[in-house]
Amino acid sequence: MFKSILVPTDGSDLAAKAVEQAILFAKEIGAKITAVTISEPFHAVSVKSSQLEYTPLEYKRYAEAHAETVLGAVSAAANSAVSPARRFTSSTNMYIRQSSMPPQRESAI
Repeated sequence: MFKSILVPTDGSDLAAKAVEQAILFAKEIGAKITAVTISEPFHAVSVKSSQLEYTPLEYKRYAEAHAETVLGAVSAAANSAVSPARRFTSSTNMYIRQSSMPPQRESAI
């Protein structure tokens, strides 16, 4: 019935439990797992300059490293759940989309 299962994760303990259940379910029905993690876009305008922790490039590197860690944990969990003959390689594809439009202001009616 299901051939592919999409599992969103943020790396938290609760998400890890959902990933574990998704892997068990996929193994049982012979489906493939696709894991996704989302990073918020960099918004310098929402932070005071004295509190700015990252430059946009540093934030992108941090977000990519975090995604690698989170998705690597999913890959490791999936590989430990299958037999050695069925191990698969994982690849992390990172797609970053940021809007160039400023946020809309609410108007008083």
